[in-house]
Order: sequence, then C-alpha cells, then structure tokens
Amino acid sequence: MRVYLYGCGKRCQVLLSAIQGAKAEIQVAGVIDSNNCFWGTNMGAYEIMKPEALEKCADEFVCVTFFGDNDYEPIWDELIENYHIKKEKLLSFHDVIKIINQSMVSVPSLKTYRKFRKNIFDGAWIFGLGGVENWIDDTFAELWETRKDVYLLTKVEQVNVSHDKEKNIINFCVADSCEFKRENVEKTMEKLMGEMPCAVICSRVDEVLLSAYMLRKVYPELIRIIAAVHGTCDGIIRDFFAYDDGIERYLCVSKVSMKSLENLGVNRNRMQVMPSLIRIGTNFQREYTYSNQSPLQIGYAGRLEVIHKRADLLMELLMLLERKRVNYRFEIVGEGSYLGRLSELVNSKNLQTKVTLRGRIERDKIFDFWRGKDVAVNVSDSEGRPLSNIEAMVCGAVPIVTCTAGALEDVEDSVNGFIVGVGDMGSMADRILKLDGDRELLKKLGQNARNSIVQKMDIQKYMKQWNEILDGK
Repeated sequence: MRVYLYGCGKRCQVLLSAIQGAKAEIQVAGVIDSNNCFWGTNMGAYEIMKPEALEKCADEFVCVTFFGDNDYEPIWDELIENYHIKKEKLLSFHDVIKIINQSMVSVPSLKTYRKFRKNIFDGAWIFGLGGVENWIDDTFAELWETRKDVYLLTKVEQVNVSHDKEKNIINFCVADSCEFKRENVEKTMEKLMGEMPCAVICSRVDEVLLSAYMLRKVYPELIRIIAAVHGTCDGIIRDFFAYDDGIERYLCVSKVSMKSLENLGVNRNRMQVMPSLIRIGTNFQREYTYSNQSPLQIGYAGRLEVIHKRADLLMELLMLLERKRVNYRFEIVGEGSYLGRLSELVNSKNLQTKVTLRGRIERDKIFDFWRGKDVAVNVSDSEGRPLSNIEAMVCGAVPIVTCTAGALEDVEDSVNGFIVGVGDMGSMADRILKLDGDRELLKKLGQNARNSIVQKMDIQKYMKQWNEILDGK
C-alpha cells in the first residue's frame, strides 16, 4: 500500500515514525505540503513536494495528515476535483493510525472477566483548564450520585474528588497522549482489558479510543464505545469518524456536529445532542452595574491559547476599548501558553488597574466569578458549544461572542447577547460600548440570557437520557 502524506506538521511526523516501526505493508510514496516555504526541504528521508506532484497519482492513496481547524476543510474536495484522487483513496490521519496499530499490536486473549459492567469516562491525559475536562468531571460527578457503576479513567492526582468517590477513579494516564506510540497503546489496551466488560465514553480521539476500538473488534460483547463530540471543526469530526465502525453512539454538543457526521455517512439514529449539564439554582440573585459612572464588569474564562481560542485578540479588544473610552474593568480567568505574553502586553500599556489576570480558579468558584460580571466575551475562531458561555449566561452575564457554530446554539443576536464576525474585535468593542452607555439594555439582555439557558436545562430529562445511554437502550 503506497500512500502520499499531505501536510508536513506534527501529525505527519507521528505517522512517519509509526510507519517506520510497523509491520504493516505501508510504503510512503512522498510528503506533500501546500506551503511553498517547505518545498524542497526534507522531513526525515523525504523531500517535501508541491501538490502538483499528485497530478499523475489518481490511483494512489493520499492521507490528509493535518487537523482541520475550521468547520469546512476544502482540501478533501480539492484533492478530488483538482488532482482526481478517488474518494475511496482518501485517508485521514486516524485511518492510517488504525492500519498501523492493527498490524503492530496484538490483542491478548481474555481468560476471565467480571459480570459487573463499568461505564468509564476517558480522562487519561494531562488535564488542562478547558470545557472538555470540566464536562467530564461534572458529568461523572452528577451520574455518580445516582449510580455507582460510573468510573473516571485519569491520573488520580489531577482530580479533586471526595473520599467516597475515590474508589471510582481508575488511576491511569498517558503522559504523551495522542502520539500513539506502540508501548502506550499496549499499556492502554492492557488496562482496558482489566476493566471489561465496560462502556468507554471518549471525549477525544486518543490511545483509549484506539485501544477500545481494537478490543471491540475482538470482543464486541464486552466493550462498548460512546463518542462524546465536543467540537464542530473538520479535524474533530474526521478523527472520530475514522472509528465509526466501532462506535456505538455519538453524543454531540451541538446540532452542527451531528450534521457534519451525517454528511460523512453516520445514521442520525446513532446520534443525539447532549449539552453540558448545569444545575440551575432556584434562589438566584445578582446585581448589574447600573450607574454609568461605575465601570462595566467584563469577563473572559477559558484557555489562553492562540490556536482556536485566539487569546491574541484580547489585547486588540482592550486597546479598542481604550480608544473608544469605554468605562470598564476586565477580568481574565485561565491558563495557557499565551498567558505570559498577555501579561507583558497589559503591563506595557499600563492597564494593570483595569485588567486583572487571575490565572486558574477552582471549578466551584466559576459561578461566583460570572455573577460579578456584566458581560462575557468569547473571541474564538472555532467552538463546539462553549461551556464558559453557558455558565456565564446562566449567571446573567451578557454574551458577546464570535460567530462560531457552537456559540450560535445558545446566543441569539440582540435578543440574549451579541454575535460578531470571527476576528472582528471592532464590532465587539462597539457592542461593549453600546452596553456601557445603555445599562437598562444590559439588564434586559442579561436576564434574557439566563432565561434562555434555564429553559434548556432539565435535570430529570438529562439524567434519563444518560441512564438510557449507559444501559444500552
């Protein structure tokens, strides 16, 4: 099997390393990249070629190695239309990862197993401050209250659970997760075999999902795979779809995710929308900053990363607020690779009295944070269904968000918040200026934001859905 690898990033390096050590009959025909800066340079033993090298390769396999950050990734259509690559010859990164590991890793024989079935949430990576990790923690904790067959697969030191929940933590972690090294796959498979029969709920495509997939091929009655799809971008959708013949059910945070999977051929009967669970307090109270003499309280909570989250735009937004003379205080919660740079910029512009970088805060403090905010901003260029938006809205903060597919599930422009174009910090600053000058509108939109989320959060319906999923109904 000859295959061209399209895209010379980290995933291409992972594949080249895996192919070199595999028994699979995979031959790398070449490495292709659309960036002319890489043409003629080498990746390992291969010279990186321009896409035109595929013009006479219609019968060859082509693997799109890179992770598509946008909801629509045009390269798949371009390879068919411009280079006449047959659709059945197009492979994703995980299509090749599957082939390599199925040839390289043997599934051990299982001599005995328990009758009691476990439902295991996959959290076997180094946790960060993100909506996916919070969703895993919250869902596990909520389900544990009513059924004791739910478990969390994770590094025990990185979760804060009560003593009575500790026995439901399966202590396991893959430090360099998603590099799919043979030893990590074998170790993960051995761990899962010791927990069968089980259902594994996977929130990302990692060694746990790959190992569960390979085990299901041999022991279909002893392991189930439930995919929790938290994003809408092409990379997330295609990563999960590579394991479609082993996935029993898809839980999608948004309708957009469902539609994307359906476009790839997944039957709607195997999918359902499952938003994040947020308990709604009955005695909710909050105050807005009514006086125009008092600064508008703005908040941001999330990973401080440039990729997807676009944390680099926060400083642009701050400078626009300064130019427009908005009366504001801005509090930023989160960690990430951009935190240091953002701190430097805030200090260099002498904004320390207006901008506070709080870093990471405890999970149980997030609602107190949002109750003290009038406005919640989200500047991402790709979102599944941002948990931070929902948390802010349920606390009555007015969401001002970029037009990502996930955000549109909950925000209706000028009704319960504002929506601006991706990257359009000018329009976002204008909306903040509008609320600064009209504090009655602030209160109206904030109340609408809370009410719109409250109407969607039915704890009894949510738990009924989960019980049916875990019980295989």
